Amino acid sequence: MSHIFRSIGSCFDTLAESMPPATVFLTAMVIYTGFALPTPSMLGWSRWINYLDPVAYIFEALLTNEFDGREFECSVFIPSYPDAKLENQVCNSVSALPGYNYVNGTDYIYQSYEYRNTHKWRNFGIVVGFIVFFLGVYVLLVEINKGAMQKGEIILFQQSTLRKLRKEKKISEVTDIESAGDSKEKSAGVYDHGNESSSSESDGVNNLAAGTDIFHWRDVCYEVQIKDETRHYAFGCFG
Repeated sequence: MSHIFRSIGSCFDTLAESMPPATVFLTAMVIYTGFALPTPSMLGWSRWINYLDPVAYIFEALLTNEFDGREFECSVFIPSYPDAKLENQVCNSVSALPGYNYVNGTDYIYQSYEYRNTHKWRNFGIVVGFIVFFLGVYVLLVEINKGAMQKGEIILFQQSTLRKLRKEKKISEVTDIESAGDSKEKSAGVYDHGNESSSSESDGVNNLAAGTDIFHWRDVCYEVQIKDETRHYAFGCFG
């Protein structure tokens, strides 16, 4: 079942897209397992859903393993009246025989579900085949559908933040120049050099592009102060 749902999920790019088909598959497998709708009651083409349902083979193997060769006592008999003799009564259950106060488990599962104990190990082999098949389908879909791959975070430098930084830098430069005064010791070349450096730094900020590298954090630890209590949170960090 894990390989089945992984294969379905690998066909789509998001979790929301994979949920509807997974729900349909799960509903079909539950209904046609053989319990809610017994095998003899499956009519027409829908019988093929039971053949393609891995859970149906598991259910048959488990049921035959529990019921085969066992005897179950009856609690209700027909007819039911005082001082009735057992040879004139029959148990109110499938596969019951007149004159017996029990039901044979092997006969019960065969007449109710058409299950045979000889299919137990055959079903086990079929289930192993399903496991290998869906594992191969899952691996193939993961290689084909690149949209199903996990993606890391990307650093983005917002334009609003860059504009704020440029504005603060210009204000700080003007403040520094005004505070220096009209000193004769400072030549025009000094100011020109400052303007050149500030312009180059501004150009560097303007040319700053969004990062495309993928990275992750390891051993992250941080503290949160809540009133008088300090809480420690750690992800892979010890000590």
